[in-house]
Amino acid sequence: MPSKRRVEHRLWPPCPSPQGRGPGEGKRAAGHSIPPDVTPSPSRPAGGDPFLAALLKQHAGRAKELAARLTLALDGFDEAPIYTIHGFCQRVLKDRAFETGGLFDTELVTDPMPLLRQLVEDYWRKQFYRADRLPVLFALKHELSPEKLLPLVRDSLPHPSLKLLPDSDALTPAALAAALGNVFNSLREIWRKEKDAIRSHFGSGARWANQPYKDDEAMSGAFRQVEHCLGASEFPPAALDSVPLFRKSAIAAKVSRRGKGSVAPEHRFFDLCEELAEAEKQYVIALKLGAFRHVEQELPKRKDELKIQFYDDLLRNVHKALTGEHGPRLATVLRRQYAAALIDEFQDTDPLQYEIFRRVFATPEHHLFLIGDPSRPSTAFGARTSSPISRRAGRRTRPTPSSRTGVRSPAWSAPSTPCSASRPGRLCSRTSASMPSKPRARRTSTR
Repeated sequence: MPSKRRVEHRLWPPCPSPQGRGPGEGKRAAGHSIPPDVTPSPSRPAGGDPFLAALLKQHAGRAKELAARLTLALDGFDEAPIYTIHGFCQRVLKDRAFETGGLFDTELVTDPMPLLRQLVEDYWRKQFYRADRLPVLFALKHELSPEKLLPLVRDSLPHPSLKLLPDSDALTPAALAAALGNVFNSLREIWRKEKDAIRSHFGSGARWANQPYKDDEAMSGAFRQVEHCLGASEFPPAALDSVPLFRKSAIAAKVSRRGKGSVAPEHRFFDLCEELAEAEKQYVIALKLGAFRHVEQELPKRKDELKIQFYDDLLRNVHKALTGEHGPRLATVLRRQYAAALIDEFQDTDPLQYEIFRRVFATPEHHLFLIGDPSRPSTAFGARTSSPISRRAGRRTRPTPSSRTGVRSPAWSAPSTPCSASRPGRLCSRTSASMPSKPRARRTSTR
């Protein structure tokens, strides 16, 4: 059944013919959506729908006026094309190139992964091809590689408001690699000089300790690994796994509670093992953040050189235009073209998508309807809705009886949790045009 007919059927279901009428009487006349004898009224709620019944009761004195408006809306219902949110943004960028600062000959690339992989590999080469051996060993210990860094970069780039921690520019991989090397060299030196004193704290004679520190065989194997790591000029990444066993915090956690006055042994070697573990942790984090920051800086340059853009750029560029110098003029032009926007499956949108439509349509003179389903978790905002979402800019009303409608509020603000939208929404306008779209999308409409 066409969408228009489904709406008509819900609002004005066929009424049984009263006795005395001939065949066909009482049915819809051709070309009329609302026959005079089935016009909704408080005494004839449309199809028994509680929402419609409450709506009719609220506007009992305007039944004919509202019925005429519904008729007009239904007549134009199928004239509104449906687009993805990304398609809408691409249309804005093409039709309003001067306001948005977009290029006319930019190619839309559907798969960003080849270019992202190339940039991550460039970052990896810069970090390690001329690096000392020790940073490479720690990277291999954590199984880092361009393929492991690529998903982090891919999943983070679509969120321009994402805050990365730590955000200090001083904590670069190069600076932390130098710190890591200094601690490791100090650890190696003290092991070379005081290995016998260090060994004496462990084994069967260590009454302060629990396993494995009082096990002669286990500690003998651990010391062989430490000797391999700190005593040899070259060693595999796996040899580094022996050092954390001698961290000060790890030893303190294994102090026996059976003996009175048992205390953990103290030695500068244990403190250095703790410092090395922390330096290792910070270095690995810096490597991951460095990959993202490198791609974030280089990707716009590379896209400009190649004259390409990705789907996420459509959203980002429209938002940038709306928040820029010519943003008010662009918003005014779009308001003249579109009277309202309806975004279905709102729980699947993200903050950036919401902000675009809020800036254009969240005014007292225009309408922004955000419709969400409370039975589904939000994948984009990272939270479930406690009630159905349907918010309209311009005024605040009480919740309606419909199970698909909730509070309308112009003051609502999008949550700040950054997550990518699982599917782009669909959008329709009065103006028809064919638009490229990503795969199957949420329903979003603009009239």
